[in-house]
Amino acid sequence: MPTTPARARLLLKQGRAKPYWNKIGIFCIILTYEVQPDNQDLVVGVDPGSSFEGWSVVGTQDTVLNGMSEAPKHVKKAVEVRRTMRRARRGRKFELFSRRERAGWDAFGNQVVPREES
Repeated sequence: MPTTPARARLLLKQGRAKPYWNKIGIFCIILTYEVQPDNQDLVVGVDPGSSFEGWSVVGTQDTVLNGMSEAPKHVKKAVEVRRTMRRARRGRKFELFSRRERAGWDAFGNQVVPREES
């Protein structure tokens, strides 16, 4: 973990760290004691709005992160097109490429050819 030079000098003087140089010559310190994690429980909240989406990350001690993003606008048009197509299919008694005529059904084009009796 990064630290300040003053804290590094203090840890070295107290004997809680030992000096270390890595292969490329950078000075580091290695802690000689076990560090307890200082984690806090986090909760993510999302507010899905119609034109903006808000989200927040809140901990037990403080708010970590707040954000707001613009919701995509192309989805509304796609949903509207799907709804229109679905509604248009509902009341239709229509058969594509039918092989014979049926009572109450419409056939597309000239696929249904009446048979001539010979």
